[in-house]
Amino acid sequence: MNKIFTLLALIGLLFVSCDSFEGIEGIDRPTSQDKVRVSIKSGSPNSRTSVAENGLTTTWSNEDQIAVWANNGTSNVLNAQPFKLYYSIGTMAEFTTDITPMGDGNFTYYSVHPVPASVSGTTATFPISKLQKGNFDGKNDILVAYPTTGGALENEDSEVSLTYKHKMHTLRMFVPDDVEGMGEPIRRIDITFPTAVVGTASVDYTSATTPATLTNGSEVVSIEIPEGLSPSSEAARKYAYAIVFPATMNESDQITFTVRSDNYRSVQSFGARTLSEGGSTPVRLTCSPDNRTILRFAIGDNFLGEDPIKVTFTAAVGEAVADCATTFDKYGYYDLDVTDIEGLAGQPITVTYESENAIVSQALTLPNYAAGRVTDITLTVPYLLYEDFSTVGNISSNDSYTGGFSTGSKGGVSFLNGWSGGRIGASAGTAIRIACRRETSADYPARVDTAPLSGLKAGANVSVSWTFDYSMDRQEGGLAISMPLLGQHIYLGSTTTQGAIESGTNFYTSGIGGQNGSFPVNFYLNEVGGSYTIISNTYNYVMANCGSTTRLTWLTTNEHKAGTTNGTFWLYIDNVKVSIAK
Repeated sequence: MNKIFTLLALIGLLFVSCDSFEGIEGIDRPTSQDKVRVSIKSGSPNSRTSVAENGLTTTWSNEDQIAVWANNGTSNVLNAQPFKLYYSIGTMAEFTTDITPMGDGNFTYYSVHPVPASVSGTTATFPISKLQKGNFDGKNDILVAYPTTGGALENEDSEVSLTYKHKMHTLRMFVPDDVEGMGEPIRRIDITFPTAVVGTASVDYTSATTPATLTNGSEVVSIEIPEGLSPSSEAARKYAYAIVFPATMNESDQITFTVRSDNYRSVQSFGARTLSEGGSTPVRLTCSPDNRTILRFAIGDNFLGEDPIKVTFTAAVGEAVADCATTFDKYGYYDLDVTDIEGLAGQPITVTYESENAIVSQALTLPNYAAGRVTDITLTVPYLLYEDFSTVGNISSNDSYTGGFSTGSKGGVSFLNGWSGGRIGASAGTAIRIACRRETSADYPARVDTAPLSGLKAGANVSVSWTFDYSMDRQEGGLAISMPLLGQHIYLGSTTTQGAIESGTNFYTSGIGGQNGSFPVNFYLNEVGGSYTIISNTYNYVMANCGSTTRLTWLTTNEHKAGTTNGTFWLYIDNVKVSIAK
């Protein structure tokens, strides 16, 4: 270590004491036969990507990586080559990597931090997270180096110096100890700007002075603080950080901070100011609770299969009480201010979820809640279709064993607001069954069709994940008591025919092509012991090309063997779950 070179920037997270030398896990010194170990060094205390406990002093991070290009005048010999932090000691640090020898000559070096998500031409792109964690995350802090020329990187003592320029802006939020505050730690801060400040940032890696651009932008950035942010003194200041895209705003613009603790909310607005490239703005949060009555909705489980892009809350009288055009995810929630709305506690509302391809709703009874507090309510996005037959009535339509002939296709029976079946039975509040029939010279299938997948938007064409529980039983007569006992084939498919559909034509002569619908998959089942209350098997299938008029279909027919006589074969079905396939 006989030479020191500078890497000027604002990059780091890990502090290593001046009298220590420690390699970073995952970086080994030995090199392969066809590659050489090369390094770029930093001797500047400002060359960091994060901050120390005082909120101002930068420190190194063992996660730090830079990307380096080396151009020989004709082509890139190094192309976004990652360099990892190997060690830091005092104000010095070393980034290292293994490369194929570059060869002789002079090179122009370019670099960015962090390693970009993608590169096209000389444009490097990086995601700036809409949801951040409150710490100074170097992954959102974009730096571009001024180009420099030098010889080839040949070993760990290569003489290349790089100077970086910060491209993002940092907000440092704190609660002073001379204000009342929330009375409890802050857990989340939602910041609303008058212009987009997070999204996909693009830079020209060959020019540190060219302004960055932003696409797919959002005006809201959310800061999650699991450990909480409490008031602190100036001498021991605690900060929560947000890294955002630089922006110039009008004097009349406002930046709004919505601050949430476990039980309270506070809203504070400031006049907008210029968010300069590479700058840092302190934000003093007074956090006086606004004593609003807030219902805080968060999405827990999502059985639809697509994330909502819009959630609407509608009162029982039909009046929309809120309309939120925001994606709810496991980190997010929506605060519904009901301070001035009386009589909602214990009342039903309808929650409607709109995704890319579907609109589904569920009824929800609001809990009792305390005035001037935040009440948490967890939402569950429902299945595209779900049926546990808890509301079905007793049905018996050509589904029982018959000792004599029961020839011909049987008419369908409608039930459950859009379901239908031919040769179908149901036990009230429990499950359903279908009963294919074997006669001496004919096989008569049975079927059940779901209600249409009306939760899908008009024109949608999606694959759906279709799960159900099932079991089987049978009764055979005549000569079958001394012959092989038969199983049945279960065909899974779909139809767009609406209303009650007949059980199906003689399968022995017409086969699957003679039945209503398309049936891309089937499986064989031969067991006994199933019933309305004993349904122990589960099946899952992904059905393609489904739209809003699609009905999912089970069609069964008995196994056919010459010489056997009559029989009835039951397929019991329960707990039908349909989601959009991911």
